[in-house]
Amino acid sequence: MERTVRGALSAAPASAGESEPLPAVLLGDLLDEHPVRTPYIIEGVLREGEVAALIAPPKCAKSFLLADLALSCATGNRWHGHWHVREGRACIVDNELTRNEIAHRLREVMRAKGISRERVADRITIVSLRETTTSAVEVLAQLEATGKFDLVIFDALYRFLEKGMDENSNADMTQLLRAFSRYSARTRAGVVMVHHTAKGSQAGKEPIDAGSGAGALGRAVDTHIVLQRHEEEDVFVEQMNTRSSKRPGALAIRWDFPTFSDTTVADLEALHGTKPKKKATD
Repeated sequence: MERTVRGALSAAPASAGESEPLPAVLLGDLLDEHPVRTPYIIEGVLREGEVAALIAPPKCAKSFLLADLALSCATGNRWHGHWHVREGRACIVDNELTRNEIAHRLREVMRAKGISRERVADRITIVSLRETTTSAVEVLAQLEATGKFDLVIFDALYRFLEKGMDENSNADMTQLLRAFSRYSARTRAGVVMVHHTAKGSQAGKEPIDAGSGAGALGRAVDTHIVLQRHEEEDVFVEQMNTRSSKRPGALAIRWDFPTFSDTTVADLEALHGTKPKKKATD
């Protein structure tokens, strides 16, 4: 099915006479329509139809962490041994790695976690965009038309910026993020977008402020999942900020190729780049 979607992000808004009907509903009808809370895809972290931003420093093996997330969805296992993920179909939309490297990393995580090819071969779809110029709107339209996924991972957000768009522009980022939100709302998929941290130390920052670029990212997504380097080698502190759930506490995860797992550290606030506390003087 062909769709004309190129340039949709920058298209002019419809005139008043062409506007869509206002989606208003009476309270009684709303309560009848939604008798129970929307179920989780990642327990305590992300519900159906919600969008998360996973924000992490460059070169911190986050693609392996995402491979683990997709595999956790395909098998119904826990993500890095901690967060329960509902079993279903996952999709990885990758615009950084080659197809060969994507296969290698998924294979390594499968080997480490004892997951057979037969168990997940038809439960994870890979969309490799490294050598294409396909826009975010085009990708989302085709995903919506061709398949039903429970979880869709987009790695990485910055590569979906089109010519003329600025990561530091709230207007540009709002338009881009709305496309992901509309897709998630219409398909009920949980969406995880991968983004990079701002330059400099992230110590002391709230998860909502960790991402690079315009502040629109912090306001537009439902869940922030932020990885910060700990002073202990190969350890990261995972912090979250959630819109529709109780905010989870911070936890430490350790990188041991090719997977992350929960670990224990003496001080979760001892992040890389944190200035040592001054000793009290006599």
